[in-house]
Amino acid sequence: MFGIVNKTMVHWYECEPGIFFKKFEIVEDGMPRGTETILIVDDEQEVLRTLKPMLESLGYRVLTADSASEAIKTAKEHTETIHLLVTDVEMPVVSGAVLAKSLRLINPGLKCLFMSGYTSRGVAFFGMLENGEEFIHKPFSMRDLAAKIRTLLDFYLGAQGSRSSK
Repeated sequence: MFGIVNKTMVHWYECEPGIFFKKFEIVEDGMPRGTETILIVDDEQEVLRTLKPMLESLGYRVLTADSASEAIKTAKEHTETIHLLVTDVEMPVVSGAVLAKSLRLINPGLKCLFMSGYTSRGVAFFGMLENGEEFIHKPFSMRDLAAKIRTLLDFYLGAQGSRSSK
């Protein structure tokens, strides 16, 4: 967790023991942005609490879930298109890969970006993902995640006017 917080340009300020405030750096000009809907799934609440405001600051609509069952419920209840699933590879009960297969039954056009503390070689070695699945190694920077998401969405969705160059 420290690595993600450290690389995402989030700073923790401690005022008194047990009390802290999050301060987000201003999003840099030229950082890739969008307006698509992204579902983030991770069993670690801190990851969700870090990534949600980060991606919202780039213009994305962000849904979160801390388990596969919650993600499936969210996907079924959400009336608009979910363009991208960003999920941890390894979670309790149901893996990210199994979750992606389930969500693709609900939303066949769903694109997926898997994240893990394991390297891409480790993930491939243990057979956690199928060939061709998109992957980002934790910890990652806000810029790296933004670029990976934008590249993935642009590749699959094409330039449909959802990209912003702010």
